[in-house]
Amino acid sequence: MAEVAGRAPAGSNRAIKVARHPDGGASIRVMPVGEFTLSYTASEWDAFVAGVRNGEFDLPTKAQPGA
Repeated sequence: MAEVAGRAPAGSNRAIKVARHPDGGASIRVMPVGEFTLSYTASEWDAFVAGVRNGEFDLPTKAQPGA
């Protein structure tokens, strides 16, 4: 899953597909290939979503010159 790690070639036209499970978990696949699937339990997925909402995965901002 090179795309997930940020190593996809420019213009590769790939997307990430998230499928929610009835038990609250989720699976993530790279489309259109879909050869690898990462699966998460409901508690793992909830922790990930909470981290996203709390900004834990935000990229650092660059200091503006002269600021």
